[in-house]
Amino acid sequence: KNKKEEYSDNGQTTLWQFEVDHSLIDCGMCYIVKTAQGRFFVVDSAHPYSVNDDIRICEFLKKMSGGRKPVVEGWYITHGHDDHICKLTDILRHRMSEIEIKAVYYNLPSLDHRDKGYWGHACVNFMRDFEEELAKRPEIKRIKLHTGQHFYIDNLEFTVLCTHEDIFPNVVSDFNNTTIALMMRVGNSKVFFPGDCSAESDKVFIKRYKDSLKCDVMQMSH
Repeated sequence: KNKKEEYSDNGQTTLWQFEVDHSLIDCGMCYIVKTAQGRFFVVDSAHPYSVNDDIRICEFLKKMSGGRKPVVEGWYITHGHDDHICKLTDILRHRMSEIEIKAVYYNLPSLDHRDKGYWGHACVNFMRDFEEELAKRPEIKRIKLHTGQHFYIDNLEFTVLCTHEDIFPNVVSDFNNTTIALMMRVGNSKVFFPGDCSAESDKVFIKRYKDSLKCDVMQMSH
């Protein structure tokens, strides 16, 4: 939603740092927010080597929904690295009977991006797989995020602080600089999701926002 709505439900808002399986790989992250209205906002997923995490994420969402089919109002992808995107791809491919996803929020660079030669074929292929699976689900809204946008999910308020578009015309040799930086506000509390923003992204939003980056909770990159 692009405007705030009033809600009478005074339920608790909960943020989990979901523990992805690091048995075979040392990277990957997933955050899950349950809104005051009992729906979910999910950040990223996990690496292909976190082999069962598509199952584990869905089971967690079902458990936190009291056994009912979970409703994910928004699934936010910070960037297209395998440890952030691939288990959502698997969920789209295999587990859509278990959960309902209303919208995916993202801004991946073009598969024909000028700088894709720096990123490696695997990275481009992971993004292609994700886009292809998402295209098979026309019922899921695809919302491309741009810097300066505000959007609302139940009682959560979000502001987009930076995307790969802000790096142009500089070369995006480090794929981590294709990350979206997102601020979430819940009441008087702020949670900052910088994803894996690297040096070029940091220059943009630190210069642009300065003290307004102060927050109560900050997700640490990598």
